[in-house]
Amino acid sequence: MYRFTHWTFSDFLFSVERIWLLWLVCLIAFFVTTAWGLRRLRLKKVGSPVRRFHADERGAAYSLSFVMVLPIYVLLIAVILETTFILIAKLGTLYAAYGAARSAVVWTTVETPDERPLVGDVPYTAEEKASQAAIQAMVPFASGRLGKDAKTTDAETKAAATYLDGYKEYVKGGSTRLRDGYITNKYVYAARNTTTTLALPGGDALWKREIRAETTYDAPFLLPYVGRLLGGVKSSDGQIVYPITSRAAMLNECPVNATGHLGISYSTVSY
Repeated sequence: MYRFTHWTFSDFLFSVERIWLLWLVCLIAFFVTTAWGLRRLRLKKVGSPVRRFHADERGAAYSLSFVMVLPIYVLLIAVILETTFILIAKLGTLYAAYGAARSAVVWTTVETPDERPLVGDVPYTAEEKASQAAIQAMVPFASGRLGKDAKTTDAETKAAATYLDGYKEYVKGGSTRLRDGYITNKYVYAARNTTTTLALPGGDALWKREIRAETTYDAPFLLPYVGRLLGGVKSSDGQIVYPITSRAAMLNECPVNATGHLGISYSTVSY
């Protein structure tokens, strides 16, 4: 993990190396299989395979190879789709880790051993604010389907409703076809399946020390059998998921003093 200036090639590979490899292999196999099938059909002679199939018994033997290849072809498509969704979620975790680190840079400047920063009347730690930033960054990439065994708590419902209000405020004047329940489900899934840990600098010299964030997101599989084939694990709510981890590090931009704190508290104010 490097100090955040830009994302490197290794950042995109971290924790999903075999997914990238499998995606590439299956994509090549898909194009090779498709090209083979098109050659077998002899598309230059439109309708000739169909006519031959109805003309004599050789048509049955001619179609046997297609029947044998079809399950493999469908499996290739399923694996390509599942690995593509995982790689898209990987992009989300990169941004979520950055968001967590950036949030920690801000909130560590107001947190002291005797006082935690207030948001409204609720005290927060820098770790909690970083976790919240990562969750909100993952909502667009999160699944809108909760597990069949999942039960939403009152705290999750309240947090999801707050996020929904913010979303509606953001798109005010625009058009959206997303249902409210779909958006809140995405938030709940992101909150349950996104974990962030921080490595905060200690000691007196806090200026320009690195704050490191590591975010892990459990990406769900749409097809459980394909998920098990790709090494997925079963989550607490009964879904097959693939853990994706990304890391980011930013310099602590706290005040240059003995404590590294601003000496003031942040609070939300309604006007």
